[in-house]
Amino acid sequence: MMTERLILLSLHAVTAVLGLGPIVALALLASRRTPPEIAKALVFFSRLIQWALLVMLATGLWLSLLSGWAVLRQPWMHVSLTLYLVAGALLGLNGPKLRRAVADSTAGDLSRVRRFALISCALVGGIVVLMVVKPG
Repeated sequence: MMTERLILLSLHAVTAVLGLGPIVALALLASRRTPPEIAKALVFFSRLIQWALLVMLATGLWLSLLSGWAVLRQPWMHVSLTLYLVAGALLGLNGPKLRRAVADSTAGDLSRVRRFALISCALVGGIVVLMVVKPG
């Protein structure tokens, strides 16, 4: 039988996996000469990422509550949360740039979007390692 913890943990993990796809799409599709129709898709991916980040945060906090907040006292969790905040900030900075590109109908140079998405992919990879290994 699925317990509340297992349901939340599953939702948390599935959201992380599905949320990473749009981040990779941003990294692969954004470039110096991004066509406007691709930029529209990237705006959609950016919104998916925002929702995925919110769901991961909510389920993560709920899981922490179920553990009596003990996990938040672990140093690896502090590093994970810091990486999460940095990745979220970088991805959040992409949204306005993408929306402006679509509004102007000239997507143009989205190399910053690409760079931020690549960095965010690496940060998410680090978070996954920390969540699985739980060092210390």
